[in-house]
Amino acid sequence: MKLISLNAFGGKAYAPLMEFVKEHAPTTDIFCLQEIFSSPSPVHESHGARMNLFEELGAALPDFQGLLASEQDGWDFQGPVGFPVSMGNALFVRRTFPIASSGNFFVYLAKNKVIDNQHFPQSVIYTRLEIRGARLTVANFHGIPQPGHKLDTPERLAQSQRICEFLAREPGAKILCGDFNLLPGTQSLALVEKDMRNLITEFSIERTRSRLSPFFGKPDFQPFADYIFTSPRIHATRLEAPDVQISDHLPLVLEFS
Repeated sequence: MKLISLNAFGGKAYAPLMEFVKEHAPTTDIFCLQEIFSSPSPVHESHGARMNLFEELGAALPDFQGLLASEQDGWDFQGPVGFPVSMGNALFVRRTFPIASSGNFFVYLAKNKVIDNQHFPQSVIYTRLEIRGARLTVANFHGIPQPGHKLDTPERLAQSQRICEFLAREPGAKILCGDFNLLPGTQSLALVEKDMRNLITEFSIERTRSRLSPFFGKPDFQPFADYIFTSPRIHATRLEAPDVQISDHLPLVLEFS
């Protein structure tokens, strides 16, 4: 199977993003996406981000079932807007894989409880798939972005603990992926590593941030934010972070069985 995890940057690099998605769709089974907007409004763009991105991705992925978990309604990246829109995380699962159940849970704040346009609600969207009689749980996560140092804070430690508690209750094989907003070596990552394999480390990925990051090439550039963790029952055969400019993050492309 093949899974792609990507912080989609709200579709700010829209044309190359959609080209990448369409290129990989025939060989991909699961897309795990963060920073996705969804809106019934005819407003297609706001402050550079695509307000109908979930719908546009759905149209480009007709063979997939799309799931969206809203974290904050009525805001774009800059603040409140005057039209209906939701921002959150999405999953697109190939329709050949039956979804047994799905849902989401918050690891920081609660839905629509943004504070000072800096501290946004953060959540995990998950799906449970039945594959050849076996259970696979895929959890897609967008972690607390502030403070920008991406080091441990009490809130980040708490969010990792909540994720670990959820995964511990899940039977079968498990994959956790997304934009963690954490640097390697943090205790927040170590909590997850107790029971899950850190594929970024195992496959010696050099960076997960792209050249579109405003800090790229500067002394304060942080090369890591995105991770994929798997339970021991997952056999990861390949993980790549192709250097494509479709977001300020690089996509993580995982092949596994």
